Amino acid sequence: MIFKKLYIALLLTFCAVHFSTTAQVRPRVDGLEVDTTYMSLLAEEMKLRTQEDSLVKTVASLREKLRTDRNNIQSNSQNILKLEGEIFEVRNKIGRIASQTSAIEQDFILKNLGGVTNQTTDQSHKLQNSGNVSAYLTANPFFKQNMPAEDYAALTLAGEKEKPLASYIRIFAHNYNLLSKIADEYAKADSVVVADSLWQNYIEQKRLLSAISDSVATLNDYIFDTKSYSYNLLLDKLNKTQLIKEFGDKNSQARSAEAQLNNKSEAVAVSAYPIRKRLTLDYETTLARILGLDMALDSLEIIQAELDTLMSDYPPIMLNEKLFIDYEPITIHSPARYNTTNPIPELVIYEKGTIYRILLGSFTREQPVSIFRGAYPLGVWRSEDGKYNYYAGGFATREEAEAALEQMKEVGFKAPKIALWDYGDYSLPDETQLSQDRESTDAAVLRIEISGVKGDLNDAVKEAIKEAAPGKDIIRMGDLFTVGTFSGEGEAERVASAIRAADPILEVKVTGQTE
Repeated sequence: MIFKKLYIALLLTFCAVHFSTTAQVRPRVDGLEVDTTYMSLLAEEMKLRTQEDSLVKTVASLREKLRTDRNNIQSNSQNILKLEGEIFEVRNKIGRIASQTSAIEQDFILKNLGGVTNQTTDQSHKLQNSGNVSAYLTANPFFKQNMPAEDYAALTLAGEKEKPLASYIRIFAHNYNLLSKIADEYAKADSVVVADSLWQNYIEQKRLLSAISDSVATLNDYIFDTKSYSYNLLLDKLNKTQLIKEFGDKNSQARSAEAQLNNKSEAVAVSAYPIRKRLTLDYETTLARILGLDMALDSLEIIQAELDTLMSDYPPIMLNEKLFIDYEPITIHSPARYNTTNPIPELVIYEKGTIYRILLGSFTREQPVSIFRGAYPLGVWRSEDGKYNYYAGGFATREEAEAALEQMKEVGFKAPKIALWDYGDYSLPDETQLSQDRESTDAAVLRIEISGVKGDLNDAVKEAIKEAAPGKDIIRMGDLFTVGTFSGEGEAERVASAIRAADPILEVKVTGQTE
């Protein structure tokens, strides 16, 4: 009901501003007010930004309720996830509109730069047929006249592919900032529900950034390779041997600068874009000067200024999933902390993470507190066979659990046992090992399969595997990588989760076979 009221209020707010925002639309570039397509895009963008602001405020209100309304945590969390999905869609629409309006603005500015229609090329010091008729460098006659048709077509296509790149970079920057905020909120999260919501947002933002980076990489590879080849071809035709050598050195330097970005950027392709773009601008400025294309030089200066706004570092944002496991040593109290008014609580079973406990005994019926010798903390869990199982403490490592086991023996418990929950899977490790030693049947062997890899595994994934599964082999079979082997599903799933966190775009699954 709370969410419904908030959502209705959001819709009313949006409707109230609809007509006023449309009336207030102003062109960002003088002269474009007559372009109906451009103006309608601006009006739509303004409406979307108003919608985005309202959604963000509603989410902020619900987040506050998470802290104060403990009875509706689950419903408020679900509503937050739903609204954040809507915010994501709205921001994607804004990004697409921003790309369209930017293209219209750039096209208008360049076409009207310096009075294009009145330009002449009657200058004897300029190369014959070089032309000076367009602010677009490659639209000048020299390029078409001095390149094979298929190469000129490829160069023209590279120019078309480049138009949305700046918008992609800005969308990436916007979502990178969102990811940074999510990481800050996650660090402060003090409940499982809030942390899980933020963790899902973190995974989705990482997927989105990876997808944007892939798009930038695909486009920029084609653009850079095509332009480098084309401009070297023209420099060769102009007999500029020394310039070709100099640009070859600059190309090597650019590649080296890109290589240094590995493991230092959230998306190497995005961080590398300005490096490559600066080099192609250098090519283009050089050619424009040689050919005397003053209008193109002016437009290239504008592009250079825009490029400076895209320069930014994007350090990797890596989170380790919070598990919220209460580890606590066993203490002995007299009188006991548990009694008829404070009975032994139901044991908490964690779906994620690993915890060791000490099994003090299994009984067919509930037991009086007095038999547990003042041990604290305790928890009772009723197993599938109907028995009441009583556990003490909570430990992160096997070594801590072994020390607690000896402690319980010294207190007087005759047959305490170490119990383990590994991502929800329960076992008595010592008895499991004895059973495996006695049995001669084939054992299940589990491996992790990783697909969706382009080239080699990145260093973040390798480091995650090294930390989560020290000593385990990583084997490559074509485009498929395997990690293993594992004897327990819980352990394998834990490692798989670490890999997904390091690179959410990968396809990671646990598979089993018999040996």
